[in-house]
Amino acid sequence: MVFNNVMELFYTANRFYGFNVYDDVQLELIKYDSDTKDKFDWHTDDLPDEKLRTDRKLSMSIQLSDSSDYEECELEIEGFDDLDFRDRGSVMVFPSYMKHRVTPCIGGTRYVLVAWMYGPEWR
Repeated sequence: MVFNNVMELFYTANRFYGFNVYDDVQLELIKYDSDTKDKFDWHTDDLPDEKLRTDRKLSMSIQLSDSSDYEECELEIEGFDDLDFRDRGSVMVFPSYMKHRVTPCIGGTRYVLVAWMYGPEWR
């Protein structure tokens, strides 16, 4: 059921972006913990898979925690200053080539389900 919902969200978002995509996604549960000040520095997700000749096209982040469960630990996407992504159930879908980061978790614990949708190589 989760997989089907993620696929539906990706296809809905891709109506806007128009990428050539496959029915191929990867899901990962991520835990950000304040004990280790977990974070992600600025990066992109558009990693090529040389064997399969695919690239990540779309990235998705689904907020699983209540905003009161953690401090800081904000998803930031370059060029978007006022993202409101703290409510449980919030979904963000964006092109995998966009630079983004998660600021350090300074209190509590945050859980996020992330997913990537693949398509043919950009090159």
